[in-house]
Amino acid sequence: MEDGVTVEIIYEGRTHKGNVTDKEQMNRHFEDVFSAVDKDERQLILDRYTWRAYLEAEEVIRDKAADMLDHYLTQVFPNRFKAQVVAVSRLAAIRDKQALDAALRQKIESLKANGGSSEDLELLKRLKVEVVISGTNNDDVIYKPYTDENQHERVIARFKLPFDQTNDAGISGDVGILVVQSMLITGFDAPVEQVMYLDNVIKEHNLLQAIARVNRVYRNKSCGYVVDYVGVAHHLREALSIFDEKDTDEILSVVLDRSADKDNLKYIHSQAKDFFSQYDVELKDIDACVDVLADEEVRDEFINLLRAFNKAMDRVLPDPEALRFVYDLKILSWISESARNRYRDEKLSIRDASRKIREIVDEFLISKGVDPKIPPLPIFSDALKKKIRENKTARATAEEITSAIREYISENYETDPEFYDRLGEKMEKVLAEYQDNWNRLAKELEEVLETLKKGRSEEKSYGLNPRT
Repeated sequence: MEDGVTVEIIYEGRTHKGNVTDKEQMNRHFEDVFSAVDKDERQLILDRYTWRAYLEAEEVIRDKAADMLDHYLTQVFPNRFKAQVVAVSRLAAIRDKQALDAALRQKIESLKANGGSSEDLELLKRLKVEVVISGTNNDDVIYKPYTDENQHERVIARFKLPFDQTNDAGISGDVGILVVQSMLITGFDAPVEQVMYLDNVIKEHNLLQAIARVNRVYRNKSCGYVVDYVGVAHHLREALSIFDEKDTDEILSVVLDRSADKDNLKYIHSQAKDFFSQYDVELKDIDACVDVLADEEVRDEFINLLRAFNKAMDRVLPDPEALRFVYDLKILSWISESARNRYRDEKLSIRDASRKIREIVDEFLISKGVDPKIPPLPIFSDALKKKIRENKTARATAEEITSAIREYISENYETDPEFYDRLGEKMEKVLAEYQDNWNRLAKELEEVLETLKKGRSEEKSYGLNPRT
């Protein structure tokens, strides 16, 4: 993790809904699931009850599948990562797919009924759940669609691809949830996978190899998740017994402690929120905050802090603990994108933030007239002229023109070094002479901008080519 080779794993126990290693707890949930069944019939079922049969029960699977899908759609799918479900048996794997498909259809219908966005609906319609299980010669017909090796290869290829990609063979990355029983738990490498839903009791080295499926590094993947429905957490210490006890404690603290993420978020939020106070500027004064970021070193410090805040928010959302920080996230993103446009510094862009974060802030930014998907305005465009006229302060105008001219000279310097050297020197002289007079500086810089636009068109060439 420290070397950036893997991401850490966050463990989430959902065992309160039926821990198969706790007989009393499991039986209580059994009573809930089969409450509609006649008491005598319920006793007959309980008499021949086993933990495997419990995990295969359609009622139990239906309940867990709804919970899995809800977790996946809120925690993982917004960043377009994928999931693996580990079922207790091949039959359970097929039932998991059926239950997940049903839950997905319900979600789509709910979105339609409640006026969900067309984009969300299209994404969910493309999301597929597939099964990869081994087969035998004596299999019933129910298993045949999921045991074909050629079909396995296509499903795995679709799972490994990002959602928005199609490979040279025309295979698209539409498989978001892959259900397995014993296959693809060890030695399977799919960095786009972020979560594993454990609905089978796995022990020892198999457990370690299984949970390691989600720790592969991938763009904007801050962590992996293991969501446990059967209570395997206590097996982790047994599995880690080959390590030194001190190392075991460190590994367990990484895998099991979610509270550290929330504490880290609170700490980073306080730093980000108070960043501008050291310059006697309030966060609500957007223009003044953007002014502070004129200094490149200050800008870099702010960029690093905002990225840390984005990452911390991504790890905790949609937990209610993170929701109270959403407003400050929007404000800081507004400052960052505004500064990006003024100083033409792409490091300030939030386009590289996770989808989960961008879905929260993009609409807010657009409502404020800042679209993070659109680059800074072209230097000679009418839109930039209009924006300059609408700037609230002369300082904002001066800094925006300065950044635009510097960027243009840098991009076009090789085409006419003498002209751009001369113009650059003129601009630096203006900056030095009027640095304390923003109104005069803005006016002088507009004249430099006009000279830049005209180029050599008004200069006498005496029949010579000035570029050679």
